[in-house]
Amino acid sequence: MPTTIIDVFDAVEIKNASVLFKGESVTSPFGCIGKLDAETEIKSIAKICGGVTKKKKSKPTQVTVKISGHMELKVARKIFGLKNEGLIDDVYSYGVESVGEDFSFVAEEYDTFEDNNRLIAFPNCSAATGFVKSIENGADELAEFEVEITALPDAYGEFYYEGINLPADVQTKWLTKLDPADLRKVTQ
Repeated sequence: MPTTIIDVFDAVEIKNASVLFKGESVTSPFGCIGKLDAETEIKSIAKICGGVTKKKKSKPTQVTVKISGHMELKVARKIFGLKNEGLIDDVYSYGVESVGEDFSFVAEEYDTFEDNNRLIAFPNCSAATGFVKSIENGADELAEFEVEITALPDAYGEFYYEGINLPADVQTKWLTKLDPADLRKVTQ
C-alpha cells in the first residue's frame, strides 16, 4: 500500500486531549484545550580551541509543555495530587505531602486547510507547576486553567510522538490507551 507524504501541516485546532495515568488501562478526558505550547530544553557540548568554538552539538534533555484550557476535575486532582485520604466523602486536600501522578498526554490536531489530522503524544509526563486556582466574579468568560508539565523520555528515549492520518485502529489505541511499544515496528 503506497504511503501519502504530507509536506505541510497547519495545526488550526486541538481536540480530544486525554491523559493516561500510570497503572491505568484507559485514558481520561483532559478537558477543553485553548492552547498548547511545547518547548525543548537542550544541553550543548562544545569543542573550544583557543577560545573559539569549533564544534557544537545539542541534545534534548526534556520538553516543557504549557496547556491552557478547562481541565476535568478528576484529571486536575490526579495531576496535582489532591487526595481525600483520611477525609470525609467528597472532600479533597492539597498540602505538603501532595505528589501528582505520572501520565501520558495525547491529543488530536486538525489542519482544516488540507483536511488532515495529526495525533500527538507526550508519553512520560508529570506536573512541573503546583496547583493554581483563579476565579473572577462577574467575568463574561470563564478563566482558563494553565498547567505546565514536564515531558521526560519514555523507555525508548522519546519525548514526543506524532502521526498524520493514521489508520483508524491505530488512532483509537493512541487516543484511548497509548503504549509506545505499539508504535514500534515489529521485526521478523
